[in-house]
Amino acid sequence: LAQGGGLNVKVGDAPVTQLSTRRGANSSTASKKLLHWIDPLRGEDGKTLPYVEHTFYYRDGADRVEVWPVGDGPVELLSWSVRRGAPGVLYHSQGVVGATAEIIRRWDSTLVDAELKRMQPDLILLAYGTNEGFNDGLRISRYERSVELALKQLQAGASKASIAILAPPDSARIPRYCGKAVRKQASCKSLSASERRNYRKMLRNKDRALCRWHAPPKLAAVRSALQRIAIRNDVFYWDWSAVMGGQCGTDEWTRQRPKLAHGDRVHLTNRGYRRSADDLYAKLRGTVRCDLDKRRLAKRETS
Repeated sequence: LAQGGGLNVKVGDAPVTQLSTRRGANSSTASKKLLHWIDPLRGEDGKTLPYVEHTFYYRDGADRVEVWPVGDGPVELLSWSVRRGAPGVLYHSQGVVGATAEIIRRWDSTLVDAELKRMQPDLILLAYGTNEGFNDGLRISRYERSVELALKQLQAGASKASIAILAPPDSARIPRYCGKAVRKQASCKSLSASERRNYRKMLRNKDRALCRWHAPPKLAAVRSALQRIAIRNDVFYWDWSAVMGGQCGTDEWTRQRPKLAHGDRVHLTNRGYRRSADDLYAKLRGTVRCDLDKRRLAKRETS
């Protein structure tokens, strides 16, 4: 929470706790049902940042948490998470609709470092690329530098964490000028080399040859850039599109019953995401086993 107005928090059937985001306005509390304590966020230099973390522990376990502003001033809520208090996987999502990898470089680096230090993540999944791939004016060399700088920033804040780069899934588009009727009936076919070279010109001229589902030409270039970054930095790389069968895979997933992808040929259904997640998990497990085998072998050779 940044400095500002008040915030009401209600956990389970415990009484409402009112927080103030003004510096020094709160203190830790305890009741029969609820513990509440406060920790300031500190930067790498040990200095206190203008943000604090509030932790609530409900003794009996709760299935409902309500948070709403008091209305006496601005409140900035940076993040929130719910934990069970038992062993398991703790997953933090930083997903933002329409975001690109460039968003990481716009984050407050001091705050990001402090958050990473507090969380001490074991694994960071860096998954961007779809929105960039639909940008026909994307400069791949600039994009590659930007992603690598973002990767370095995350590595600096979480030096012990493993990092996995997830390349974007297969996606397809059809120009709007083709019309809704064509959109519903069109099949999918990859762009030819000539179409990729002249793509933007063909769009400007409303060339009917593009009136079919096809992957944007920059999407494959984005995957190649991400793979190069992964190789240079020795981090895990996973090609989401490979799970779908490569180009036009999303079109095939759309036509399957039950569907694995929605009709926009970009977003997947729950089934599609589960199938993708199963493959990613299997690949990660395989990498972990391989690393463990290498360590055992190295230990055996040195003993």
